[in-house]
Parts: sequence; structure tokens; C-alpha cells
Amino acid sequence: MKKSIILYVVALLSMVLMSCNDDTENPYAHTPTLQVVSSNVVFTAKAASGDVVFATTNGGTLTAKTKSPWAKATVNGNTVTVNVEENDDLSGRSTQLTVYNGTDSANVTVQQEGLIFRLSTASISTGDNASRQSFAITKNIDPTIEVSQDWITTQMTDDSLIVTLKENATGHVRNGYIYYTAGTKRDSISVTQADFDKDIAGTWFITSSNSKKPYRVTIGRNGNKYAMVLAGLNWTIPLSYNKTSNALSIAAGDSIGMYKDYYIGTVFYDMEAGYITWSKSVTLSGTFSHNDAEGYSFLEFKDNGSWEGYKPNSLLLSAFTSSSFSNKTYSNTDLLEFDNPTLIRLDK
Repeated sequence: MKKSIILYVVALLSMVLMSCNDDTENPYAHTPTLQVVSSNVVFTAKAASGDVVFATTNGGTLTAKTKSPWAKATVNGNTVTVNVEENDDLSGRSTQLTVYNGTDSANVTVQQEGLIFRLSTASISTGDNASRQSFAITKNIDPTIEVSQDWITTQMTDDSLIVTLKENATGHVRNGYIYYTAGTKRDSISVTQADFDKDIAGTWFITSSNSKKPYRVTIGRNGNKYAMVLAGLNWTIPLSYNKTSNALSIAAGDSIGMYKDYYIGTVFYDMEAGYITWSKSVTLSGTFSHNDAEGYSFLEFKDNGSWEGYKPNSLLLSAFTSSSFSNKTYSNTDLLEFDNPTLIRLDK
């Protein structure tokens, strides 16, 4: 019995060895004739071109195509050049390049970044002197730059926008814009030149949407501070002026003078909600501008978010029975009311 088993195993091994000796090459096996040697098809947002180099084992003629119209492929021998259009969208994109060599093919992914353009400023405000300033830029695309006035010039480097301003000798605030377009992104930088003593101090008129008659005021310095004096009343409204942003502000709750036995104070009114405040933390602000076509300077006092939940769109000059303003001392009498107050001055 043991001898029979041994003979069976020997016979089986002989069959296996014969089978191995009879092995032939798989007729369905295929050696690729196309191989990627190098690839340079990852792009920034700019329009550009890159190459994919192939090696072939049969000397065949290559053809190529892409799946997206923004990327086009051309073949020169064993090199496929991919040309991509500018990507003016914030999102990146990709497509597939397919290269054929007879019945063989190879796929390569083409990638392009989305548009990147960040500028470190949205506004420029300076004094009247000629100046040159540099602002940081992060970009992967070159924007187009335009200016609204000939006293503004710009220069773009790889990482900066350089702005040069000529001296302002007009005697009034001067405004302009720098417009830039990067892909589909179009925006502007406001430019202002102003000197308080030369361009702002002096006689103005405060207008109101509830009255056709403007009220004459004088804006100037009160010691080392700023103030607006109402003509004929000798009421002095304290002002805050930020020369960096060219912004002028009025605060609620300031005592500005007397009328008979009453103390007169600044009060803000939300005309829609019907609420008033004399809290000193609430302010109205505006920036000076100039209308070149009609020759006047102006400033619109607007809500700056300092009165949470309300919009102070009216300036009241109200009477109080004490210099300490409160519900008890408020007389419920408003001597002057300026709805949507605006300063305006005709320039020479």
C-alpha cells in the first residue's frame, strides 16, 4: 500500500515538471510602447504652457487631446505641449491629457491654481505734500491698473504696489481712485490728500434733509483740539479729526454752550426707531470729499455702528437743566435739528 502511494506521488510530480517545461509566453501579455519621461503641467493662474515628454518603443506617431477647452495640446515628436488659458476664477481647476501611440494611450493630469490677488490697503489718505508709498501685494496673476487723476501714478513689482502722489496745491481736499482688475476681480483704492489747516479749517455750511436753509459754521482748532462753532450762537461742538483716515466725528453727550438757563448738548436721534441718545460712546463720522465738476467740498455724517441696534441719522442740539445729562435733566426741547447732516463748502 505504501509503495503504491509513493509511485502515485512520483507520477504527479513528473506531470507537474513536464507542465512547467511546456510553459509558453502568454499570447495576451502586452508591453506598453508609451512611457512618460517628464511632466511639467502644473500651472499658476496665469496663461502659460508646459511640456510632457514621452518615450516610445516603436517609433510611433503621437496624438493628444484634453478634456477641457481651457487647456489645448499640441504634439511635436515625442513632446506634448499643453497651453492653458488664464484662470480668472478663485477656484483651481484640473483636466486630463490623453496621449495616444497607436492603440496605446497614457493619461496625465493638468492642474491650474485659482486666482490669488490680495492688496494690503483699500484706501490711501495723506497730507498735501508729495509722497511715495509702497503696499504689499500677494498675487499669482498680473492685474491691470488704471488711475482716475493725473496726480496719481503707480508702479507694480512682484510683491508691491508703489503709489506716487504729486503735491496738492488746490486749497481743498483732493480725491482720486486707483482701479485694478485681476481676472474677474475688479476693485478700487480711494486716494485722498488733505491738510486740516489748509484744506478744511474755515467757513462751512451744515445742511439738513428737513430744512432748505443751511446753517453757517466755522471749523477750526480749539487749542490742540478741533471744534465746530455755530454762527450767531457761539455754541462750540467738539470734533475729532483723524488725519490718517481724513475722518471727522461728532460725539453725543457733549455740552456745547448755554441758552438762557439751559445747557445745550449734542443728542443723536434714530428717526426710524424713534429713540435718542446722549451717550458719549455714540458718534457720527464722515470723510471729506471734493466734487471737481461742481467745485465744492463736502462731508456726510453717517452711522458708524457705534450705537448698537440703532442708526443715529439726526443730530439734535437739545436743552438740559444741568450740565450732567440724564433723563431727569432732559427738557424734551430740541433747539436745532439736523436730519442726515452734511457739511458743504463752495471752493474758489
